[in-house]
Amino acid sequence: MYRRIVKVRDLPYMQVVHNYYVSGEYPRQQVISSLGRHDEDHYRQIQDILRDMQKLKRCRK
Repeated sequence: MYRRIVKVRDLPYMQVVHNYYVSGEYPRQQVISSLGRHDEDHYRQIQDILRDMQKLKRCRK
């Protein structure tokens, strides 16, 4: 998974995207979640949330 920034009407938006492969075809991307506008304050909040999610993911093992 990774995050990407797309522009809609000259405003940047962030998305969480899952990349997967289908045998014999090109790689595909599936949008898992739209995180909202990409401005500095919102971006910092999202970074903190994603960082916390990574910690939870590691604790499950």
